[in-house]
Amino acid sequence: FFALSSFGTHHIEPIAQVIVRPNETRIGKLPNEDAQSLVFDENSIFALNKFSGYDRTEGGSRLNYGGRYTFNANNGMHASLLFGQSIHLGGRNSYAQYDLANTGRNSGLESKRSDFVTAATFQPNVVSSFTARGRFDERTLALQRLDVEGSTTLFKNVTLSALYSRIAPQPELGYMLRREGAYLKSKVDLPRNFYVTGSVLFDLDRYLTQKIANPAADKNRWSVAGTLLGFGYKDECTDFSLTYSRAYNDFTNGGTNQRTTTYMMRLELKDMGDTTFAQRTTR
Repeated sequence: FFALSSFGTHHIEPIAQVIVRPNETRIGKLPNEDAQSLVFDENSIFALNKFSGYDRTEGGSRLNYGGRYTFNANNGMHASLLFGQSIHLGGRNSYAQYDLANTGRNSGLESKRSDFVTAATFQPNVVSSFTARGRFDERTLALQRLDVEGSTTLFKNVTLSALYSRIAPQPELGYMLRREGAYLKSKVDLPRNFYVTGSVLFDLDRYLTQKIANPAADKNRWSVAGTLLGFGYKDECTDFSLTYSRAYNDFTNGGTNQRTTTYMMRLELKDMGDTTFAQRTTR
C-alpha cells in the first residue's frame, strides 16, 4: 500500500513467506563451527536459513509473516517500523534439534510459534542513523533481547557510533543472569587515506555476579570490559592497520589472569590476500 502526502511518502507492506523443504539431517553428528551464533531479529526472520553459517541448514516447513511501514520525507528523512513472527508448520524444527553447541536453545525459534521481533529505524539525514531491535516472548510479551545502536558523522571525517544490548537469561545456554553491555567507537579520517580509531566496551551486568559473590562489595555498573586503539591506512588496493587492545577478564573465572593485552598488525592487498600478526600477553 502506498500513500502520498505533503510531507512525503508512506508505504505499508504486508509480508508473508511460506517455505517447504525436507528435514535437516544428521544434526549433532557433524561438527558445527560457523553456525553457533544464532540471533533471531528483523535481519533473519525472512531469511531462508536463519543459522549464521553453513554447518547448519534450516529444515522443515515454516511460515514467516509480518509487516513493514516506511516513511520517506521530502527533506530526506527516513523512518521505518517492522513486526514479524515465524511459525513452524511441519517436519522437524531445526531450532529444537540441538547440536553439541546447543545452537537453537533459548533462541526464540525452538517452539512452534516463535517470539515476536520488532525493529524501528530513524535516519534524520544521510550521515546519521538510529536503530532499535527487540524480541518479545510469544506468550507473555516479556522482553527477551534489546539492541539499540546509532551512528553519525561530524565534520565529514569523524564517525561516532554506539551500541547497547540487553539479553534476558538463557539458562539452557549457561547464562543464568541477564547480560547487558554498551560499546562506543570513534574513527577519525586523516589526510592521504590514513585514519585513527578507538573503542571501549562496558560490561553493565558484572555487578550482578559481584552481588552474588560478595554482597558487601562496591557494585559499579559501568565496568570496563575492553578498550582498543588503532591506526591504519586504507585505499582501493591496500588495507593496513595496527591495533592495541586490552580485555579485562571476569573476576568470577576463578583464575589469576585479569587482563589480556593484544598487539596486532594486519595487511590486506586486494585480490592478493592478507596476513595478520598478533602478540598477546596476559597478567
